[in-house]
Amino acid sequence: MSRWDSAAMKRLGQVAADLHEVGVVTQVATLARSTWSTNLERHEPELGDTPLLLGLQCAENLAQRVHRHYRALRPAPGSHGPASGTTAVTVSFVERALIVKAAGVELQLRKAPAGGGLVPDWAAMSHADGVHRLAAADANSLAYRPEASDQDGRPSTLPSEDALWPLGDAGALRQVSLVWAGTEDGARTSGWLGFPSSGDIPWFAVQPLWWDEAGQDPGSRRRESSRTSDGFADRPAPTPVLRPRTQPRESEGA
Repeated sequence: MSRWDSAAMKRLGQVAADLHEVGVVTQVATLARSTWSTNLERHEPELGDTPLLLGLQCAENLAQRVHRHYRALRPAPGSHGPASGTTAVTVSFVERALIVKAAGVELQLRKAPAGGGLVPDWAAMSHADGVHRLAAADANSLAYRPEASDQDGRPSTLPSEDALWPLGDAGALRQVSLVWAGTEDGARTSGWLGFPSSGDIPWFAVQPLWWDEAGQDPGSRRRESSRTSDGFADRPAPTPVLRPRTQPRESEGA
């Protein structure tokens, strides 16, 4: 038995290659590194900032930045052809969830929980915390129902099970999640691609997309001094500038 379904893993490898080819992986990785580094720099635990707040801020910022990047590449109104690089990727917000359509799949961005390092805890990452995440997992589980999987714990699909029949073509998987993680150690990030699944096993397959090594410049490097003695709470209060009030000049002959 294997940790991931081998047929889904093969399909995922092709999807990852296609997303690399159209530039989605490179663009998201670049923006994720910048977003993580910038938010770490302004993260102030002494003022009440928490890892949860940091994660939510990063998730929202990255979604907005990816959306703005691709929307900015749209063809101008009245033009006769698409702008360069826009034919393969479309983005939209559906009830606050960013949906990226590219390479024949629908992709959702997801920030891994803080404190887990660069390798997310896949077994603990439920999809029930988001309507569209759950819908994506359900769609995959309806599209791909192998009669026998080599994934650990994956149950067989029998014709009598909930009136469903086996569907063993992993090529039908269309919903993917790009999960990214960050660590305060050098402001490093990692990115992962996965096919979400409903039920007790939340993923059909997962594979890495990028991994920042120690000492690698993440793009917008965090200043260590700002995390020790240059926080907002430690900065000196501004000194007011006082000037004597000038009396209005009396008009001549008054």
